[in-house]
Amino acid sequence: MLRCLAISDQTLEKQIKEHTMKLIEVQEKARQMGIKPRKIKKADLIRIIQTGEGNQPCFRMGDKFCDQMDCCWRDDCLT
Repeated sequence: MLRCLAISDQTLEKQIKEHTMKLIEVQEKARQMGIKPRKIKKADLIRIIQTGEGNQPCFRMGDKFCDQMDCCWRDDCLT
């Protein structure tokens, strides 16, 4: 599995760690991965990013258990 991509902007990196990313910040992460965010809902965009990171596209799909330990979105998803 791929680890989360390094983000040059320290503010964006801090927000990922604090799990407070807004849609525009998720869109920026998508752009950094070569994904065109267009008019996609935040949860759907995160699932596309998860796939690009080598994880299951399962963000907030209702599962209370997650074995995707390397996923950037894991803590935010399970809260």
